[in-house]
Amino acid sequence: MGTSGDAEGPDCCEMVKQDLGLETVKQLGWGGQGLVLLCRDPASGNRFACKVLASHRERQHKILLTSSSSSSTLPKKSEKRKLKMRPKEAVENANLLREAELLHHLRGLPGILPLITKVEGDDGCVHLFTPFCDAGDLLDRLDACPILHEREAAHVVASLARALISCHARGVVHRDIKPGNVLFRRCTRTIFIRAT
Repeated sequence: MGTSGDAEGPDCCEMVKQDLGLETVKQLGWGGQGLVLLCRDPASGNRFACKVLASHRERQHKILLTSSSSSSTLPKKSEKRKLKMRPKEAVENANLLREAELLHHLRGLPGILPLITKVEGDDGCVHLFTPFCDAGDLLDRLDACPILHEREAAHVVASLARALISCHARGVVHRDIKPGNVLFRRCTRTIFIRAT
């Protein structure tokens, strides 16, 4: 997954802002199935990662720029529904739905990034919300320091092994174990595998 700085433009979509009360803080990265945004609940300060199709955000930005309403108001739902998904987007959206089903199947397993909720935007685009892993991924750590200390390496390998054993016990083979899919959280020293 690639990474990026602050996202430009409006919140991801009306659903995220109006219905869920979340604000889009920045783009965390992108990959083969979409992009990941950092969202924040202004009331509680809780942060979440939101995975969505990259083209969904571009379409929302384009609608807001071309909307006849003022720039401070969001477009009406009927305006959003005018844009249909292209075939490639529909396939990627279906992949996100399958990912949500897989995460639901693996819920409660140690070391698997849990799905908080799956919601569909006004245009049918799927949004997957997971906890925000604030300590980055293993790729970031290896870029900063190519050699892990023995204790840290043992902790990472043991955590990965436990997570994979749990997945296999539920009949799931991961198929994409790589440093960019191994995520860390500061507060718990927990290591998660991204399920994609």
